[in-house]
Amino acid sequence: WEATAFDWAVKDGEAAGQPIPHVHVHVIPRKPRDLTANDLVYDMIDRWSPLDGQENVPPQLDIPDDDLRKARSEKDMAAEASRYAQLAAKGAGQLPTEAVRFGKFNLNPSQVFYVSSSGLSLAFVNLKPLVPGHVLVIPRRVLPTIADLTEEEMRDLWHSVRAVQSLVQESHGACCSNLGMQDGPDAGQSVPHVHVHILPRGQGKSSL
Repeated sequence: WEATAFDWAVKDGEAAGQPIPHVHVHVIPRKPRDLTANDLVYDMIDRWSPLDGQENVPPQLDIPDDDLRKARSEKDMAAEASRYAQLAAKGAGQLPTEAVRFGKFNLNPSQVFYVSSSGLSLAFVNLKPLVPGHVLVIPRRVLPTIADLTEEEMRDLWHSVRAVQSLVQESHGACCSNLGMQDGPDAGQSVPHVHVHILPRGQGKSSL
């Protein structure tokens, strides 16, 4: 297959489209021009079922087109981050006071709401979220792919994903989440810095 990148996806719970109640991670090998449009891979994952002859039908997720998603103000993002930080305070690391690197970008520290106790991973709110509560978790070091992480960084990243998912779901009254990662540009990665998307799903205080 000679894959040059991978898409990772987890449908964590029934409201996230999980076809059977058993945690499973989709790892999809990708290469240049393997699909006519990159987002088709998500349709394929949505329809996948381990049951012969059956196609999964996940709950509808209405995602606006990119040109309809307006960038939010620093004030709005800081307010959201502050709400999450209050839930993350126990056992978390010290929040940054200076700009944080995300690929070539410098994030305002007010966007960051979680730092792992080791300091190896952090989470921040999204400039243009797909759904309310859509956040990103990254390793502190600027590394383009999962293969570049040390074992310690890998463990810390996924431990942080679980912690951040829990607090974001609590904040939004959600029961489930979609987790996703584009591991390399041929998988649709827009910023060459490992990042895991968390999208809370299910009935709750926001329209998820």
